[in-house]
Amino acid sequence: MRVSELPAGYAFARAFAIAKNGQSMAKSAWQPCIHQSIFNQIRHLCQINRSRFINTYDAAVAGTLPRNTCGGHVSLLPMISDSVSMTGPLSSLDIAALAFFLAGWVFHALGAEGHIVTRISLTRAMNAQRAAWMATMARREVRIVDTSIMTGLQQGTAFFASSSLIAVGGCFALLGASDRVLAILSDVPLAGATARPLFEIKVIGLIVILAYSFFKFGWAYRLFNYCSILIGAVPQVGPGSEPNAAIDVAVMRATRMNQLAGKHFNAGLRGVFFSIGYLGWFVDPRVFFVTTVVLLAVLIRRQFFSEARKAVLVQDSGPGNGSSIRPDSQ
Repeated sequence: MRVSELPAGYAFARAFAIAKNGQSMAKSAWQPCIHQSIFNQIRHLCQINRSRFINTYDAAVAGTLPRNTCGGHVSLLPMISDSVSMTGPLSSLDIAALAFFLAGWVFHALGAEGHIVTRISLTRAMNAQRAAWMATMARREVRIVDTSIMTGLQQGTAFFASSSLIAVGGCFALLGASDRVLAILSDVPLAGATARPLFEIKVIGLIVILAYSFFKFGWAYRLFNYCSILIGAVPQVGPGSEPNAAIDVAVMRATRMNQLAGKHFNAGLRGVFFSIGYLGWFVDPRVFFVTTVVLLAVLIRRQFFSEARKAVLVQDSGPGNGSSIRPDSQ
């Protein structure tokens, strides 16, 4: 049995105590001349990473440790170090960077939807414009412009859905070329040595993000289809007449469906954006921290401090601000 195949940790305390107290390792192969060296190596591994120490005591008892040409046992430190990297691919720094990434994603999503901040975001401002659009649509005699807008929204959503699906397929192909990619990453500055299990975990995480985006885009596409039906179901307001309760309810349905479709589309697009920041993890966890911070800074600026937000929230009268509903003024 190889050392890397042994169970981890359960006999660590026993091996350490035996070595420290100077007792026999229960096999004649363990000579006193190498006893202190073994103890020093075990202590060194404990100082490096206690949680990943792989027990070699049972291998010593079974007499399966290899020997060098002089008849003595080879150094345990390289063997144990190799097995350490196989049992726990995620370091504490990797876990911290991933947790920061997920927390930033959730924070941005909640902030854009107005759950944790009071400042109006671009998303919330556009939801108000969607409501103004549906109210204006109810007074149009010819709704060609509305159907054209819906067609454009559906086409954009379908494009991102198909792109996400293609990217998922590319990630599966990436798993089959792990060795080549690892060789390339080893030449990247700031990139440390990455074990294959850790690389595969990172690729699977990227697949999950892109699959999430695909499902969001797919659902948004379907909701835009439903919205088109609800727009067609809105009764027309006659010239000189005011909307009645039935028209108001129909407009409210179409508005809510349009806003929900936009919400899921934004969630899918947010997943695509964060997948770009996620790529920093393939280089190094510290680079992952940096790419997450930069991505959050860009997205927060666009949602809360961009010129697009100012353009939507400008207070003015006239066509396009949602208050004018005459067809010839649009």
